[in-house]
Amino acid sequence: MTQPAAVEILASAAPAYAITPLLSTNGHLRAAVPVLMTDGSLHGYELEVQASGGRPYVRETTRGARLPAFCPMRHINADGSFCLNWEPYESLALEATADGATWWGAVLQFLRLQERARRLRRWPDRREWAHGDAAVHQRKALEATAAISPRLRDRLFQGRVAVVRSKGCSSRGNSVRLMVDGRAMARVFVKQRRPATLRQACPCGQDERPLTLRRCRDHADRLVEIVGAMQDMATAERAFWKSFEGKPCCGTMDGCPLGVAGP
Repeated sequence: MTQPAAVEILASAAPAYAITPLLSTNGHLRAAVPVLMTDGSLHGYELEVQASGGRPYVRETTRGARLPAFCPMRHINADGSFCLNWEPYESLALEATADGATWWGAVLQFLRLQERARRLRRWPDRREWAHGDAAVHQRKALEATAAISPRLRDRLFQGRVAVVRSKGCSSRGNSVRLMVDGRAMARVFVKQRRPATLRQACPCGQDERPLTLRRCRDHADRLVEIVGAMQDMATAERAFWKSFEGKPCCGTMDGCPLGVAGP
């Protein structure tokens, strides 16, 4: 798909969302975008869209007009472009005219979340991808949890699953606990890459009388995969933030690793 074709698709789909194209040139589109919130408030954005190889990139026409110029916690990249999705998992590339409506829908949802994040000082959607390469390991953890239980997968995506190092050690080495909503669900030996015991109940919860890991298909192996992927995800997340060391914090989000956000 050529760049002009991608821009034409977006321009033709814009009026369905009351979006007004202001300027359309070869590979570029500028548009006035109204964002209606559930409380009835209306917020106006002016966005610039650039289409490269059928994949649009969007940012505010004037950086910092309503959004921070850069904020990883609000999924705004260093160049000001919006991180709307994780492309390997969910593509927003334009391949058909109908995709223009899908793409604008994603942009509007992103901006609604931005308005809520501005008020809450945290990202309001708990179902979000990790930053940078950490998303690769997050996906592995999601696939492993889905093999155990769709509910467990949803809880992991919502940030309700954690890996905590157990206190002390045994002759078998250090172990970690897989925590769900603050409750220990399983314990795994890290070096041996196996559950501490196969007699512990499987967290799949599919039966009235929970099966042990020994009897519950391949769920023991999946638990080890989850722990390993989550540890790798945490390492990649730390590396992501370290790569921006020295960059100023925009101050709009509480708990930002770039700095302590002020009131």
